[in-house]
Amino acid sequence: MVKIYIADVSKLNDEKTFSDLLSTVPKARQEKVNKLRFQKDKSLSLGAGVLLNLALKDMGCKFSDNDIVL
Repeated sequence: MVKIYIADVSKLNDEKTFSDLLSTVPKARQEKVNKLRFQKDKSLSLGAGVLLNLALKDMGCKFSDNDIVL
């Protein structure tokens, strides 16, 4: 079975939504997002991190910051 995850990252233009979701991703992803210069790139990276977390949870995977290399 194949699952495809997509997200509308334009919702991340809202500062509160962005910061709320940023706190849900691993520290490594947070650092990567914060290093990016443009908000569009930050939103795309954060969106990818959120989708990755969702996909891993759906597959029953448990992980830590050390398990994922960005």
